[in-house]
Amino acid sequence: MLTTDRAIDLFLGDLARRGYSERTRATYSRILDKLCDRLPVDHDVSRITTDDCRRFLDQWNRRAAGTRAHTFSVLSSFFGWLYRNEKIARNPLDRMERPRRLPPEDLDVVSVTSADVPLLLVEAKPGTELNAVAIVAYLGSRRHAVAALRLRDYNRKTGEIRFREKGAKVIWKPIPAELRQILDASIARGEIREPDDYLVPPEGYLVRKGDRDDRVIWRVIKRVADRSGVEAHVHALRAAFAVYYLEQNNRDTYGLKNLLGHSSMQTTEVYLRRYDKRAAMQPVRSLSWAGAASGNAETPESPQIAAKWLESSSVVGAGGFEPP
Repeated sequence: MLTTDRAIDLFLGDLARRGYSERTRATYSRILDKLCDRLPVDHDVSRITTDDCRRFLDQWNRRAAGTRAHTFSVLSSFFGWLYRNEKIARNPLDRMERPRRLPPEDLDVVSVTSADVPLLLVEAKPGTELNAVAIVAYLGSRRHAVAALRLRDYNRKTGEIRFREKGAKVIWKPIPAELRQILDASIARGEIREPDDYLVPPEGYLVRKGDRDDRVIWRVIKRVADRSGVEAHVHALRAAFAVYYLEQNNRDTYGLKNLLGHSSMQTTEVYLRRYDKRAAMQPVRSLSWAGAASGNAETPESPQIAAKWLESSSVVGAGGFEPP
């Protein structure tokens, strides 16, 4: 008999051999341990039923659609691995439908415009804040990769930075001249000295050895955004970089794919589809009904004229939308 907790340990060990990051494995472990806690002690994993899984997933019914889909995906990976390795005779999720998930370009996410980014850069204080905001704004890097950057990763001769992205990928990225000036000024002020010093200097003394918690980058950028009156976080700034890069470089998705560290072009094209979707709706700004009232499509001379026409129109009621 293979108990559920032992099966989880074997599955997580396999994820480690396949190169999954420690953070991903911790996420899988947290979700699967909750499943294990709902079952009897030393429960045989082969006796887990579809109803057991359904009752477990019902706990997430009030969560966001992405959270529900991710939880289902973790269970699907776990039971799929057990089935392929002949640990169970039947996958209890086979007859369950996956939660519906919106296309990435249709998600209601925090967006930062190209006009917002300069506000963040101006508001950020030199050193920790400015370095954090600038690296994400100029290169669109993930917060984990930014938090781990050290002086030895910055080649000042070639103007490149070495990033360690998801999946243990190492990418040398050329950096814009403005970002180079910001980092060189930080080095000149003595904020970054030794090869092991972080490119985003810590705001206090670091006690723990090894790479620091990447949430420090999230907190710094949120703090700067709050002061500047802009709703933003690290991933919103990453998306702003992607859209601005597409605008400035003739929709160069291949270059953007490499800069963002994506494995698949389909992931990069999400930004292009979102950009195209917003751009396609912009012509509505010039729409005018004032000209239609007089039998022609001429645009009124000013918004005030259009407003007066709407007030006097026989098809617009007192509420502004309901017919009389």
